[in-house]
Amino acid sequence: MRTRKLCKNLALWYIVILLTLIILLSSCTTYTPMMKAVKKDNVIEVVNLLNSGEHVDEKNNRGMTALMVTARQGNIRTVQALLDAGANVHARDDDGFTALMFAVASGNPLTVQALLDAGADVNAKEYKHGIPALTMAAYSGNPFVVQILLNSGADVNARDKEGFTALMLAVLGENPNIVQALLDAGADVNAERGGGITVLFFAERAGHDEIVRLLKEAGAR
Repeated sequence: MRTRKLCKNLALWYIVILLTLIILLSSCTTYTPMMKAVKKDNVIEVVNLLNSGEHVDEKNNRGMTALMVTARQGNIRTVQALLDAGANVHARDDDGFTALMFAVASGNPLTVQALLDAGADVNAKEYKHGIPALTMAAYSGNPFVVQILLNSGADVNARDKEGFTALMLAVLGENPNIVQALLDAGADVNAERGGGITVLFFAERAGHDEIVRLLKEAGAR
């Protein structure tokens, strides 16, 4: 019972971290004219603002750019318009989040792919917890986004500052399809998160029978 509670607490902790992506947007006290345009997914207004001299990478009080705002909403049209105008795909907000991380939170594979095609760093990590985009995607549960990141060179065994790998978060997120995709990509099935706690430990104690089977078939012990 205690170990199952531990798994649930770990999952809850990670949900809190991922929710910061949404909270960051809702807590912004200022929006640039460009941000207001992309929130409406208004490509014509974006083009007009660019033609009138509006800077494509102007930041608000949290260090966010319009590209981050529209990526979080999954608006592929305005994402592409900003990229075509030279938006900085490597820009970070005050917490180290990139447009790619916001796109992963949106769950839109087209937006994620567009940013990667524009040169986004697939292995960048946010500042506070050191979480990369793949780990975010592994927990949030979109296998298409996970596969796009893997195909673009995401480090399948990268760890955040708490020692979590993407495979561990896929297990905690109860996502067997993502677990399989990560295993196929070479995820360390016997990775430990301090104290000898393994991926299989998470799966068995949380009662994920299908995931336990996948892990054991991949050599988990």
